[in-house]
Formats: sequence, structure tokens, C-alpha cells
Amino acid sequence: MRGGRLGTCGRRVAGAAWRAIRAGEADAGRFGPDPGGPLRGTWFVAGEVPLDLAALNKSEMSQWDVWGAGADSDAELAEADRLLYDEVTRVTGERLPAFGALRGLWEDERLRTPRTVRSLAPYTGAREVTLRG
Repeated sequence: MRGGRLGTCGRRVAGAAWRAIRAGEADAGRFGPDPGGPLRGTWFVAGEVPLDLAALNKSEMSQWDVWGAGADSDAELAEADRLLYDEVTRVTGERLPAFGALRGLWEDERLRTPRTVRSLAPYTGAREVTLRG
């Protein structure tokens, strides 16, 4: 996860955190910028997965931007979404990710950066941000 927003689990990229949670090797509640705050858990890690994919496709976002499945709560994260993120983290977790696989995932509208994202920046509060017109 970018920017070291992992709380007490050390520094891991989103894909590694996601895979550890899915394998039962890590407590999802320990991932986030503040282990005692509201921005933590599976939904928080899920929100970081598209950010990593975006960065690998040259679409740099704020570390606080979220969109897509699971952007607000664990309850919103359906099993189909979890399986999609399993696939994304399999590809992005490679030491040298295959460019074709990255671009293929990026073409999926569920993963691609949308026109408007939700920013969870603590200094401005949660708000909608329009990225392009």
C-alpha cells in the first residue's frame, strides 16, 4: 500500500496485504493509517488494490482516493469482487508484472480510474473529487 498506510503490520504493498488477509495470515483490522481509526480493514485494503493497478498504468492518484467494489465497507465487497482483487494482486504482485496482463486488467471498468472518486483524506474529510471533465 502506497505511503506506508499500513498501521501496525509493517510496510506491505496492497497486493501483499490483500493476499495475507485472504490466506488468513493477517488481521485485516490492523491495516490502515491509524489502527484505532475508521480507515482500516478488508474494505480499506481492497480500496488500495485499484490504486496500485492505476499506478502501474501511469495513472497516479492520491493515496486517499478510493473507487469501485468495497470502497465504503466490507459489506459491499461481494465474493465476485474479492475474486477479481485476487486476480489483480496475482498480477501486480509479480516482481516484474507482465505489461499485457496489467493493461488487460486496466481495461476492466470496475478497476479503471473513474471520472469521479471518493477522497478519504483526513485533512478535508470524505468528499467526491472529479478528476476529469
